[in-house]
Amino acid sequence: MSERKYWSLAFVLVLGLSVTYGVMFARDIPIVPIAILGLLIFLVILVMCLRDVRLGALLLIFSLPFERIPSLQIGVATVRLSQIVLIALAVALLFKALIKRTDPIKLSPYLPIYTLFVIALINSFWQMEVLSRGVLVFVFILFTSLAMWVIPAALTSKQAVLQAIKTLFWVTIIICLFGFYQYVGDVIGCLII
Repeated sequence: MSERKYWSLAFVLVLGLSVTYGVMFARDIPIVPIAILGLLIFLVILVMCLRDVRLGALLLIFSLPFERIPSLQIGVATVRLSQIVLIALAVALLFKALIKRTDPIKLSPYLPIYTLFVIALINSFWQMEVLSRGVLVFVFILFTSLAMWVIPAALTSKQAVLQAIKTLFWVTIIICLFGFYQYVGDVIGCLII
């Protein structure tokens, strides 16, 4: 994507957010600041992914292990950074595929196994006590498994795969250090009590 197209798209997205905010303010529609922040984060990540989908994939790989931090509580749902990045990356890949008129996602060799997994999930509907909750979990599992399709679609070169491995290495180090910090804190807490 050229520099001019990139900044034009960024301007349109920010303008769209501003107009939406202005209309909600003018109509006295309650605005949830956290939701607006989440939408702004999504738009920034979307623009970044449209510029370079590889960066979006690396950010997704980096954010996947962080389950609680950072996350936003919007209504009854907990929205995590990894979910926002996943949606932005999927939208960016779809947008680029529509512009180039190419297939955004190639068929995975794991498609038969994945299909069996989805069939097993659907088969479990018969055993659910609360069907609505089960359907919600099923949809969330399908959404999360979208990562197995978009990451390979975004990382198409050997250099990008090596960068993904380095990113995975460093995020693993960070998570291990944080786990060690929690362990030491728990041990000290038990000794004090």
